[in-house]
Order: sequence, then structure tokens, then C-alpha cells
Amino acid sequence: MAARMLPARIVSGLLHPLLLPLYMIAALLCGRTGYAALYPLRIKCYLSWSVVLFTVLVPALSLALLRSYRKIGDLELSRRSDRIVPLALMTLCYTLCALAVVRVPGAHALSRFVFCGAGCAAFCLAVSCFWKISLHLTGMGTVSAILFWIGAAGGDTVWPLALALTGAGALAAARLQLGYHTPAQVACGFAAGAAIASCIILFV
Repeated sequence: MAARMLPARIVSGLLHPLLLPLYMIAALLCGRTGYAALYPLRIKCYLSWSVVLFTVLVPALSLALLRSYRKIGDLELSRRSDRIVPLALMTLCYTLCALAVVRVPGAHALSRFVFCGAGCAAFCLAVSCFWKISLHLTGMGTVSAILFWIGAAGGDTVWPLALALTGAGALAAARLQLGYHTPAQVACGFAAGAAIASCIILFV
């Protein structure tokens, strides 16, 4: 049984919400999305460090501390009640990251993408008060929407978007196989992430 679940656990780990910002900053600043040519190396380093600090390191350390003090059951946040504090912290961290990024001239679009993460975290926080939505698929929906709208604006995101959608499908199957979510929770997570990110990109 454990061996059969291993591929699902690997996919779930590789596409963990805390790792998605790393993939996105790499795609936006190092790929051919149209952003790579905008900034010198020192600006890229500042943007990368801001994203890593606020959206990866601080949330990861917060989860580890909450787990060590037994405020949450596990790092997967399997119980709905365990999600409230981490999601509140993630909302704050993403907002602070966006405020740090927006200081860079010409980085308003990138800060808007970070605000997408804050908006989705806030939405999941509200939903988690009464229902367990898939945080993994919410993240993948957000990533897919960002890549779609970058492509619509002229960026070269065909392959990153195809990879994101393929990953979302594999991740949905993995979360269902592991028994962490129902099909409705997975589908609503992806749809909510895509919808919120689209609204922020288009109207904020």
C-alpha cells in the first residue's frame, strides 16, 4: 500500500503550495515570459529574495514552529481547524511580499501576481472556517491563471502553461488517491485559484 502511494506523495510534495512561488519566480525572471529582459541582475536578486523570504521561508518556518508546539496536527494541514492560523500568516506574508516588490520601478505586474497569492490565501482562510478546500489545487489554479494571462499579453508561456495544467491534473489525482480531498474540494480549489487570480490581474 505504501509503495503504491509513493508516486502520489512525490507529486503532492513537488507541487506543494510553498514551492510554487519558487517555480513562478524562476519562470518569470529566468524564462522567456517577457520579464527576464526588464531587470538587471541585482534587481532580479532582490525580487527573487523577496519572494523566497516572504512566500517560502517565513511560511515554512511558521509551519515548523506550529508543528513543534503541537498547534497543528501535521504539515499537510489535514484538519480544517489547523488551517486558520497558517493561512492568516500566509495572507500577511504574501501582502508584505507584494509591498516589497512594488517598490521596484516597473515591477507592478509582478507585485500584482504576488497579490494573487494573497487573495487566494485570504479566500482559503475564509472558506476553511466552514469547509476544507484543496490548498494544493488552489495554488495550481493561481499559477495556471497567471501564466495564461501573461501569454495573452504576449509572453511566451505556452510550455510553462501546458506543464502547469498537466501538473494540476496529476496533483488532483494524487490528492484524491491519498484521500486528502473529495473531487468537489479539488475542483473548487483549482477553479477558485484561477478565478481570483484572473480578477486581480484584470481589475486590480
